[in-house]
Amino acid sequence: MTRRFAAPGWRVRLLLATVVPVLLVGGGLVAIELVLLATDAFPEPRNFDVVRLDGSEFLVPSAAPPRPSTVFRHERIPVVAPAGVRRVVCLGGSTTFGHPFLPPAPFANWLEIRLQHLLPEQQFEVWNLGANAWNAAAVADLVAELGDLRPDLYVVYSGHNEFLDENLPSLTPSFAKWCERWRIGRWMASCRRSGDVVPTYDFESRHDVAVHGACFLTADQLDQGHLQYRHALRRIITLAREQSAQVLFCHPVSDLRDTPVEYSFFRKSTGEETRQGFFQSLEKVQGWRRQFAADPGRGPNPPAIDGDDWRDQLEQLRQWDDSVALIDYEAAWYALARGEQDEAKRFFRRARDRDGHPIRATQRIQEVLAQVASEEGCVLADPRSLFDQAAPEGVPGQNGLFVDYCHPDLGGHELIAEAVIRALAQAKLFAETADWKFAQEPSTDRYRELLNLSQRDQAESFAQRGIGVILQSYLDPQRVQDARRLLELAIQTDADCALAYAGLGFLDVVAGTQDSALRQFERAFALNPEVLRPFAAALRDHEAIRQMFAAVSLSFDEQSLRPISKAP
Repeated sequence: MTRRFAAPGWRVRLLLATVVPVLLVGGGLVAIELVLLATDAFPEPRNFDVVRLDGSEFLVPSAAPPRPSTVFRHERIPVVAPAGVRRVVCLGGSTTFGHPFLPPAPFANWLEIRLQHLLPEQQFEVWNLGANAWNAAAVADLVAELGDLRPDLYVVYSGHNEFLDENLPSLTPSFAKWCERWRIGRWMASCRRSGDVVPTYDFESRHDVAVHGACFLTADQLDQGHLQYRHALRRIITLAREQSAQVLFCHPVSDLRDTPVEYSFFRKSTGEETRQGFFQSLEKVQGWRRQFAADPGRGPNPPAIDGDDWRDQLEQLRQWDDSVALIDYEAAWYALARGEQDEAKRFFRRARDRDGHPIRATQRIQEVLAQVASEEGCVLADPRSLFDQAAPEGVPGQNGLFVDYCHPDLGGHELIAEAVIRALAQAKLFAETADWKFAQEPSTDRYRELLNLSQRDQAESFAQRGIGVILQSYLDPQRVQDARRLLELAIQTDADCALAYAGLGFLDVVAGTQDSALRQFERAFALNPEVLRPFAAALRDHEAIRQMFAAVSLSFDEQSLRPISKAP
């Protein structure tokens, strides 16, 4: 007798068709992940590897860090500190790194030498692990790697880079980046990198016009960036406490006076005719600002400037569209011209905080930092008042405090170190407040001698500022002369400043004078060929710069970087 089996019902068939494949695929993925884990294939990228040298373990920068362009100041760090030595680790972005200076200019070097003099009964070592373009999330990832160092204190200076170009994709997390948390995801990403979906940002057109027709970052993206910043700060604290380390956060400072708004935009309702009128008034206002800035020694209300017309044009701009952040920047300069420093500072800060692409730490960033530090009981250093007091007009700018939009000058690094030192003493870290020997400290000049801070470093600062002004001059051609003055000042400070000669050569290219450009580039090449590498790269990668060099028949040898005259 033939035995018959009943066909499975539709519910069973549906279950078999849906759940079983998912289980099979999931099981297969788990199996692959376990195999990759067992073979240690496609590990999570690290910034440092542990190596054994001469019988001791060291952290050395990884050959394949999570961020490919990462460069650290130190080639190796002993995992175990000498007995009795307190270990301080400074973390953050390019300010912590010390851009554009070489050690011993960064504030980490100032911290180390001052701690040695202020608490002579103790021993300290300070490690500078800042890296260019890092945001707080990258800092938190690094803290997770540094537990073996057993630091006593992390000094964290972070907040400018949360919306920097290379960090913007994180504002819209992609599925591919989420998958790369696992080894199988990293394996799949290595097979097909093009699968990563990130938001598109039009970087090249940001400076085509002074005011744009639409926002660069949406309100949701800005909110997400601030939320990520908050989460990263809390993660830093959590990881540090697991390592029995203290955390000191430092408020980031930036140039207010000489850095215009990075990105301004009109309201959607502002019509084309109104926008044309806006640009005409803006041109007048900017002309008066340049005229005053070119000779600020004339004092308030320079006779050559019609202050009433300047005021009226600013008011007209506000009536047309008061949402444009650039108006606040121009209003700040009008206040400076009238000698109203407090009003100027208010408008400068307002311009920074309303910037459509905030690459300087805004008030909102500062508030997040202060709130997290307060809630978690962390030490908070605030150098902002020190910068205000040191600024010639009470407004920090590229007048002895900053190299560019956010990187401190040599004196700026000293002020950051001062704020951190005072915060440590007040918080009674390392010693009671009364035990810090401030009254017995050497003078600043003596510290500079001990650090071996040279004229070369200061000249490099002026040259870097001059190069920065050149890069800004596509929006403001009048600033080319400001750049030339800074580059010439660098050469007056150090006649062998190669970067200054390279900058002057580029200015001569812009001016179309071949002979002078060639002489300047040749002098730079003789002093240090490497300073010409960025100029050669720009010549290779940017059509506008290729045209300028072609107009004066100049180029660079691809191998040696030697300047070449191509004139017939």
